[in-house]
Amino acid sequence: MVSGRLRTVLIKVHLYIGLSFGLLFVLLGLTGTAIAWRDELDAALNPELLVSSAPARIPVGGPSIDAIYRKLSADPHYGRPNTLMLPMHEDGVFIAAYPIKGPAASPGRSRQVMIDPITLEVKGERLWGVPGLSRAQLLPTLFHLHRYLLTGDTGKTIIGMTGMVILISVIVGLALWWPKMNKRSWLQSVRITHGGSWSRFNFSLHRAGGLFIAPVMLVSAFSGWYLNLPKWVTPLISSVMTVSPPVKHQSGPAAPGGAPRWAGRGGGGAPRRAPAGAGG
Repeated sequence: MVSGRLRTVLIKVHLYIGLSFGLLFVLLGLTGTAIAWRDELDAALNPELLVSSAPARIPVGGPSIDAIYRKLSADPHYGRPNTLMLPMHEDGVFIAAYPIKGPAASPGRSRQVMIDPITLEVKGERLWGVPGLSRAQLLPTLFHLHRYLLTGDTGKTIIGMTGMVILISVIVGLALWWPKMNKRSWLQSVRITHGGSWSRFNFSLHRAGGLFIAPVMLVSAFSGWYLNLPKWVTPLISSVMTVSPPVKHQSGPAAPGGAPRWAGRGGGGAPRRAPAGAGG
């Protein structure tokens, strides 16, 4: 149990972190909850873009990918895609991603072109990462609000630092929660009481509730910090364990006819989808 002057200092740290970052915590929680079902919600809102003309009864294989790649590459309106993302489910579509150039260019932004895996026709397109409240832009906007605060690298750094601060706050909160080493203190530390005082109720709810959500908060905070600021986190991890160097996935050698052989999985214009070839 932390006591004395150290406890006073930790209480102030925990308090001021909450006061300074509380609204941002709430924003990240709400947007994170929504984008946990991003693919499903996006398809429900935009079936004309993200649902194929018929379920794919057979696995989507290399020939379909090669045909799409050649079709787009031969069309001057599209050209060779930077990334080609595979359907996530049997009625999903291919998504070809192209970098945005000019004033609209920003980290995480791309031009997305949706291709029906059955007819191989282009269903439509949208600008991924460009803010908007239309059905097509709503989920991408929530994602970029959660990841970048809609401000590119600046927002990404702020979100990464927020993850670090949340991690510190949770660790400090656990230290403040830790009771004396006796049964009565441990039972009291997880009990929610009222006793005729709303202040006492709120405090006991915060103390007990914080304990049970701490594991989730620790994982979310650390992963958010790492995903946005890996160069800050990797040296800390490498000081206590071996860290493998990052591997950049590459597409395979070109197949006869000029189309690439599809190889590996990696990052793409829209995270959580598996790209194939076209630049790796």
